[in-house]
Amino acid sequence: MVQGDPVWEIKLDTITMILDLSLDFLFILPLTNLLGIHVLESPAVHPTAEALFNLVMGWSIMFAPMLFTDERRKRYSGSLVALWGIQMFLTNTVFIPYMAIRLNHEDWINEGVPSKTGSVKLDLSGVQKVMVSGARIVSVVCGAVGLISVLWFFLGRADEGFGNFSDRWTYFPLSTLLAIVQDMHSYGTSACIACFSHN
Repeated sequence: MVQGDPVWEIKLDTITMILDLSLDFLFILPLTNLLGIHVLESPAVHPTAEALFNLVMGWSIMFAPMLFTDERRKRYSGSLVALWGIQMFLTNTVFIPYMAIRLNHEDWINEGVPSKTGSVKLDLSGVQKVMVSGARIVSVVCGAVGLISVLWFFLGRADEGFGNFSDRWTYFPLSTLLAIVQDMHSYGTSACIACFSHN
């Protein structure tokens, strides 16, 4: 998690930014506005914040196929869909406890019956089935979001007074940028590999 104010001291400006960034989720609203579609206007959030937010969102979404096909996923008794949804915003606050739970038990409980190929049979439904069956599409879309995030950092909202490259680079303190990178690194490259390895 990126360091900041504790929940009980969160500022109104922070809440407003979170809501605005949520409306700019995966750049859907900003890009539709650029295409001339103005059913709903995209909040004018600093492009550096938008780029980092959506980069982390895309990275977190790619975690879904791996999570839903994890052989030890049934050691977690709660909803994996809810867990995945929450971890997109709270990242390691949720991800690290899940990893501890999946490694905590000595015996495998209701893990599924291995098939002849040695893999575990999957019993998926709803969101899980969509994300796993479309894993390659998920990886391509999220990869595109990552590329757009980089481009948005340099070019996004160029005519809205958010400054040049230097201004954008110094928008967040270096410690915050390093914390975000460390947060993403904790997922490892396994999420990306999982997206391409599932049929």
